[in-house]
Amino acid sequence: MSDTTFGPLRRSQPTAPVAAVHPRRPHRLAGPDSWGMMRVGYARHWAQYRLIIYPPGIPYEQRLRLRIWYAAPIWGSAVGLVLWTVLAGAGVGVVWSISVPALITAAAVVWSERTTHQVRRRIHHRTVWLDLTADPLTSVPRNHLLDIVDALRRNDADLRNGRINPAQHEAIWARCYDQLI
Repeated sequence: MSDTTFGPLRRSQPTAPVAAVHPRRPHRLAGPDSWGMMRVGYARHWAQYRLIIYPPGIPYEQRLRLRIWYAAPIWGSAVGLVLWTVLAGAGVGVVWSISVPALITAAAVVWSERTTHQVRRRIHHRTVWLDLTADPLTSVPRNHLLDIVDALRRNDADLRNGRINPAQHEAIWARCYDQLI
């Protein structure tokens, strides 16, 4: 996206520094981007570009819960295996060593699903598949996704550096969010 897409919201001149919308916290679990995530994956002769944009203004705690929900297949499997190993090593019967980890893991996944259900309904996302034998520079849908990601990351950087205020940050985020419909 070019700066002209955003009209008067994007400023080229820095303004006085302002406080960030989200406090500085370790972002290993919540992710580095306040607006969502971009994932690129490969499958044989194809590349998958998946862009997920959270609703503008989503609080840090909700972003953290969403990231936990998206990682549920990984942490759910790990929790189940660890519990199964501990219970099997403790000499508990086969039925208990399998059913207890399965129930605990299922309860954790259900809790994660319930705490994110309302927000997940409002998330905008788009997935683009690209044949790896095709020229990647000619993929208009992929380039559109990458332009949105670039605009959102510049928007976050501008907020951190004080070039825009939180209201401008939210407005640009909302425009990108609306473009993904």
